[in-house]
Amino acid sequence: MINNRRKIHFRWLYKRSFWLLFFLTSSLGFIRWTKGSFFLDSYAIIMRPFWPGPAQKEWIITSTQVEKNIKLRLLEADNLRLRKMLNLQRNSSDDL
Repeated sequence: MINNRRKIHFRWLYKRSFWLLFFLTSSLGFIRWTKGSFFLDSYAIIMRPFWPGPAQKEWIITSTQVEKNIKLRLLEADNLRLRKMLNLQRNSSDDL
């Protein structure tokens, strides 16, 4: 009876489709290993928690918008200052 249980438990080892699938996946894994992708995959798995997610993406988008608004205000202030300087120079040249 014990022998029958063991055969029933390991019956998938006797199937040809299991071994074909096993050799196919192991050969693909070996090819991946020899090409150096294993190191890249392991690095990606280790570093995955530190990659930016949707929250960090929103922070980056809002920060770029704030930065653009600040630059726009500074450029408008510089433009107004330069226009005032040119206007003063035109008035002084008109007096001559």
